[in-house]
Amino acid sequence: PFLAPLPISLLPLPPATLQQLTWLGIRTLGAFGALPAAAVWQRFGDVGKLAHQWARGQDRRPVVPIKTANVIADQLTWEPPVQLVPPVLATLRRQLTPHLAQLRNQLQGCRGLQLTLHFADGATRRLQLQLLQPTTELQPLLWQLEAQLTTLSWPAALAEIALVVEIAELPVGQLSLFAEVDDPADSVTALAQQLQGRHGPIFYRSALVEAHHPVAERRAQQITLP
Repeated sequence: PFLAPLPISLLPLPPATLQQLTWLGIRTLGAFGALPAAAVWQRFGDVGKLAHQWARGQDRRPVVPIKTANVIADQLTWEPPVQLVPPVLATLRRQLTPHLAQLRNQLQGCRGLQLTLHFADGATRRLQLQLLQPTTELQPLLWQLEAQLTTLSWPAALAEIALVVEIAELPVGQLSLFAEVDDPADSVTALAQQLQGRHGPIFYRSALVEAHHPVAERRAQQITLP
C-alpha cells in the first residue's frame, strides 16, 4: 500500500511510455499496478511487464549495487581491409543495434566499450570508451567512436576489431517520501521559449482585448507566447 501514491516516474519505463500513461491519467504506481496485467504486457512488452510487477511490489531480485554484470564479445572482420572510418562505423552500427535493443528489454545498458584494432601489417591499437551511466542510445556511442577512430593514427588498413560491450543495469530513480509533480503548463512554456529562441516568434495564443467591441474580429487578437 505504501507504494500506491508514488509517481510512475520512479519506474524504469521509457519517456514515451511514461507520457502515454500520463495522458491516460495514470500517474501513480497504484494506478499503474491496478491495470490488467495481460493488457500491460501486450501493450508495453517485457519492460512494461517488469515495471508492472514492481508497481505491485513484486520483485524477487536481491538487493545489489549497480555494477558491471557481464560483457558481450564480438569479432568484426573486413576482407579486404578498410582504410576509411565510415565503413567501420557502419559495421559497428549494425553490430551494436541488436545488442542495445536486447539490453533495453532487460533493463540493462552499455557501460563501456573496448575495441582492439588489428591492422593489415600486424599492428594493434586499443580504444576504450567509458560512460558515467549505462545507456541504450546508439548515436552517442557512435559519435564518440567516430571521434576516437578519426584521431587515431592508422599504421595500415584495418582488418579486424575485437569488440567488448560492458553491461550494467540501467539506473532507476531513487524513491522519495514526497513526489515531485511537474506542472504541464510550465513544461509547454519552457519548450515554447526554447523554440522561440531558435526560430523567432512562432507560437501564439488568443487574448481577449475588447470584449464588447461591436466587430467580433476586434474583440480578440493573437499574441506571441512570452
